[in-house]
Amino acid sequence: MKAFKILLLIILSAVSLTITGQEIPDKKAEQREKVALAVKNTFESGKIEIVIDKIIPKSRINVDVTGDYEIQIKNDSLTCYLPYIGESLLAPADPSKIRIEFKDEKLSIQKSNPRPGIYLIKFTTKADVGIETFSFSITIFESAFCIINMIPSDRDYITYHGTLKY
Repeated sequence: MKAFKILLLIILSAVSLTITGQEIPDKKAEQREKVALAVKNTFESGKIEIVIDKIIPKSRINVDVTGDYEIQIKNDSLTCYLPYIGESLLAPADPSKIRIEFKDEKLSIQKSNPRPGIYLIKFTTKADVGIETFSFSITIFESAFCIINMIPSDRDYITYHGTLKY
């Protein structure tokens, strides 16, 4: 009798886990679809805001940051405030401005969708004094995860990871 009760308990537990296990993936899949649609709509709207989570400098230790840095692209203008960690070929005109900062910088943006669920933005811009050029390549995934590759003309390249606000 005791063995029967234990067997019955095991069967009931397995049945309840099976039912619960089927509901969780459905909810996760539904949530993923909502996020993917929101990311697609944000990309197509031209108003993109990315909050930076991690800085990955060339040949240096990765640095986690707390959302104080971001990139905003509104149709054809760039506003960003990004820290820079790395080596520079030329000393900056103002040594206190090691960061990368643009305010409503006009751009010629190239947008593409190379594969389903992946969105790509590329553009090049010059610093305030017009000497240094910055090439940006932003990859946005349908999960809202973003990779920003920045290649300055006179500094080491740097990569940022972030999350798209949608």
